[in-house]
Amino acid sequence: MVMSWMTLTFACYLAATLFARWNVAIALLVSVPLAIALMEVPAIISALTIAPAAKAIARGRVNRIRINASVLMTLFAAASAYFVTRPTWVRFVAWQFLAMLVVNAIAAVIVFALRDSIAELEAAIGGATSAP
Repeated sequence: MVMSWMTLTFACYLAATLFARWNVAIALLVSVPLAIALMEVPAIISALTIAPAAKAIARGRVNRIRINASVLMTLFAAASAYFVTRPTWVRFVAWQFLAMLVVNAIAAVIVFALRDSIAELEAAIGGATSAP
């Protein structure tokens, strides 16, 4: 679900930049397959550059999924910060992404603060514990 939303957001960014002179509907139709293909580029680049460096520093214990997610979210936050300043329709898409980023950060802080209580409740109902 999140990756679909990010791919569509990226398609909007592509439509607003690469196909800015086209009709918005046509630009979006052309941008969706292009966005699907280009969404893999940050993962490939981070796998070739950041992950080996992190593996050397962490002595073999590297969560590549976390690295890829961090790279992708950083790139999207930077792109959204740029597109928020543009006087076109895409600024609304950028504001939506930034708002969801803030809501997600607030939720992460709440879950971090309640992590012990959550682990106790998980253990009480016989579920798998999420606390280390």
